[in-house]
Amino acid sequence: MTSLISSIDETRWDDAQSMELWHMHRDTAKEDCHEHGTNVIFKEHFNLNYKKDFIGKTIVESGGGRFPHVAFCGGVKRKISVEPLYSKLDDYCKQFQNNMGIEVIECGFEEYEPENGLDIDEVWFFNVL
Repeated sequence: MTSLISSIDETRWDDAQSMELWHMHRDTAKEDCHEHGTNVIFKEHFNLNYKKDFIGKTIVESGGGRFPHVAFCGGVKRKISVEPLYSKLDDYCKQFQNNMGIEVIECGFEEYEPENGLDIDEVWFFNVL
């Protein structure tokens, strides 16, 4: 039986991240547009209210990019974004994340090691295969 899962080499990873960064630098939408997208995702796909249904939770979002969805959610205890391209984001996006209380871990999700004793309620992956 052939496995559907395979790993990629470092060159392929770098190529994929380069393309992701290319898209990030060309996205001109600001946080209000991204917040609307967060609302649509949770309301239309999961029947959840992004302002009320995550209160008190610790959420880790993989690859949150410029404006992580968790940034817009109300009452979240801890908002963690694991984003390998964080240092390459513009200052506006970095300041936004700082203002929204996002804890950024700059690495690929495969390398992310939660701190000892961290109780994670949810881990989010968006736009992945």
